[in-house]
Amino acid sequence: MVIGSLLFTGVSTPVHGAVAQLISARSSNTCGSGWFSGVCTAASSAIAQGDFILVHYECDIQGVNPLINDTFNDAFTIIVHDFSVIEYAFASVGGQLQVTVTATCLVQSGTPDGRFAVNIFRNIAGIGNIAPFNELDSATVCNPCTSTISLGVQAFSIVYEAVVFSVFGSTCATITNVDDQISSVNLSCQALAPGFTGGRTVYSAPNLGSVGTHSYRMQITTTGSPSPNTNVLFHYAIELLSNQPTVTAVKTLCFGNCGNPAVTLLNTNSTKSLNFNTSITILYQAQSTLNGFVNNVSISISKTPPPSQVIFLGLYIQTCPVGLLPMTPGCPATLRQGITTSAPTKGILSLSAGPAFAVAAGDWIVLGVSALYAGIGLNDTNTGVPTFTASGNIPPVITSVPTTGGSNMGMWAWVTGTVSTGPPAPGGFPSGPCVNNFAQLDCIIPGMVNSMCIKVTASCQTSGALFWIIILTFLSFLVATVGFASAHITKFVGAGEVFLFLFLGWFFIFVGVGVVESFIVIFFLFTGSVVFAKTARNYF
Repeated sequence: MVIGSLLFTGVSTPVHGAVAQLISARSSNTCGSGWFSGVCTAASSAIAQGDFILVHYECDIQGVNPLINDTFNDAFTIIVHDFSVIEYAFASVGGQLQVTVTATCLVQSGTPDGRFAVNIFRNIAGIGNIAPFNELDSATVCNPCTSTISLGVQAFSIVYEAVVFSVFGSTCATITNVDDQISSVNLSCQALAPGFTGGRTVYSAPNLGSVGTHSYRMQITTTGSPSPNTNVLFHYAIELLSNQPTVTAVKTLCFGNCGNPAVTLLNTNSTKSLNFNTSITILYQAQSTLNGFVNNVSISISKTPPPSQVIFLGLYIQTCPVGLLPMTPGCPATLRQGITTSAPTKGILSLSAGPAFAVAAGDWIVLGVSALYAGIGLNDTNTGVPTFTASGNIPPVITSVPTTGGSNMGMWAWVTGTVSTGPPAPGGFPSGPCVNNFAQLDCIIPGMVNSMCIKVTASCQTSGALFWIIILTFLSFLVATVGFASAHITKFVGAGEVFLFLFLGWFFIFVGVGVVESFIVIFFLFTGSVVFAKTARNYF
């Protein structure tokens, strides 16, 4: 029996825009304590040609001129140079990027005091408005102190912000994002007697709302009186303009197990048989077709459980390389938002998200539900969806999950965003559906190769590809040998040439789907031509 159908009609207003998005973030936290003087290189990050690289360097001494460089020798342009230095560049090529900063920053009798953050964005057209930095000074305890910057923004722009503090009290300051900004880098806090210094970089979700001036607020909270010193917070805000190459439409769609039409609930409960006493989480995964953000995650409780029952809801969002699925070692699922509800009651239970929880077309949305005790009844829908099971109650990171068949349990997320009529951005959808599909080379070969790597890098991909090429060459040669034997051919003429032909055949298949670095291709082309030249002389 159908007990309810909740229908959310998506808005379909045509607009022009392509959504900018953060791809990755790195920092100097990998260099010792995160504070350095001299040379520091951040951890590598996979980027595509045209990606926007934004570097924020900070030293508590004015006048430091850092030298910023990256793996591809891109030309960096200064956009801020005062207490902090902020520079940007567009990636000239794709690959594994590392940013290196060289600067002398020593304070208090030789203590290293430099640090930097790297944020990499995609679909950025350039720099828009830049707000003058806001300096907030407080001679009393910040409980909290709030810095506000007003900035005019265009449609689909992202606003990048950075805060750096020097506080005087008993502990480091606590930074709070007031307006749903998304944290990208937390610079480690360092004690510089008699105070502490640290910082954070954040960014806003793409502006899907009104064009005009918006306020952006950041807070710090301190402990202890700063007297006779003054707590100081520096706050920066920069508009990053989005590319706008395609016609889009703003929609709100349902992902997860929504039923048909969304959301259709039944008076059945497939979750009553699940043994939540063993501390498990049931998960759905879906790939977003929108550039936007997750509004919420919801379930429907069919009957009020005992007061001792506790329900957990979780939202995971991740961008996976082509050929990789979420909740795997190559693309772990990281919890973005979770709630714990004690003594839940009958009806809809929702986890609120919002603009801070951005997704791009091709990103994976994973929804999770768990309970403290078995016997919880969640309404089913009229559709079945593959399910996965993880250990624990909404674990913070998921790297491996078994498929546990399908389920009609209702659990869904509403996503608001834009539908692009043009091709997806690099790193978005693969060319075909790779889930349980072994018919396409661009799905199975990257999947085989990437499965050899805990962390997918260009060098590991190449090594994994060569491993599979050798294995497949020997298997192909074995099949050919067995074929000749079954045909009663006792003399295998040109066995070496056949083996080499099979090797090069597999090699060029793997090259064709882009899992082998170019210098390996050049090496084998040269080697192959030399070998064939020597062999050919025997026949002419």
